Amino acid sequence: MQRPPWRLLLTRRLLGMSMLLLLPQGLVETCDVDDLPIFPFSEVGMYIYDHFAVYGCKEGAVRVHDKTNTTTCINGSWTPLSDPCHVMCANPVVPDGIKLSGFRDSYTYGSSITFECKIGYFLIGSYFIRCEENGSWVPEVPSCKKIYPENCGAPVMPKGSVYPLQSEYTIGDTITVYCHPNHSFFDETTKMTVKCKGYNQWDPSIQPCFSRTSPDTTELYIRNGRIIYGEKEYYNIGDEVTIQCDIGYILIGSPKINYIGGKEWLPDIPTCALSVFLRLLIAASILPVLILTLKWAYKKCSQSRLPKGEQCGI
Repeated sequence: MQRPPWRLLLTRRLLGMSMLLLLPQGLVETCDVDDLPIFPFSEVGMYIYDHFAVYGCKEGAVRVHDKTNTTTCINGSWTPLSDPCHVMCANPVVPDGIKLSGFRDSYTYGSSITFECKIGYFLIGSYFIRCEENGSWVPEVPSCKKIYPENCGAPVMPKGSVYPLQSEYTIGDTITVYCHPNHSFFDETTKMTVKCKGYNQWDPSIQPCFSRTSPDTTELYIRNGRIIYGEKEYYNIGDEVTIQCDIGYILIGSPKINYIGGKEWLPDIPTCALSVFLRLLIAASILPVLILTLKWAYKKCSQSRLPKGEQCGI
């Protein structure tokens, strides 16, 4: 690490001698200047007799207002310090787009912007971006594409997600929209499937997700089956259960399902259907009884006196 020019060094050493007189007794212990932390956006601008170091921002970087830029030698170690500087993010420009929030002349770490597209265009990418510490926007700056009769853009879901997520869809494409945990659609469901019908329109229309005001719980009952793992009276979002059918029944669907909210399970709740073998066995057991019953009924009818012209028929 390069030391400052000798003239500045002499001045700072003289200043350091006076500051050392003000330091508590326990602080008069030197630290190795080579142990000073190295940061990507700042560097040591001044140090005093290996007891006190002040960092300055490198070219293109600016100070983080809530971070200290000073470290002190205490008991032979430098006090903890994180990079007190960060770089600026470029002002993002989205052709045919509009900023809804984040209006400012410059953007630094933590700054955010919300976008939407002009009428006749749909958004490709995230409507919300944030300036990161390395000077880049995350997610990437979005773009706007013109709406055509055969296309649809990914729905903007601030409190939900889309599967499968693509930048663009065509007529007939089907997607599933989910609400985030503790959110649901107006009808309290958390999942809906929609189809692109062109002109950036979905059928049915996509609902926004709202924060739930009541706990999102549900009960679960399996007809002709039982829950062998995870059974409880009420299930919360994220709960997983394992299902097994009763003897003589077969499982149609996945044995493991997860509650995703809005009375919805993923995969769908399976069913327990009577096995083919058991159906044949039941049929074989009932058939002789049915034949005997028919014979007895016919015999009874034959022995009875029927009006002239009528016959026994089964």
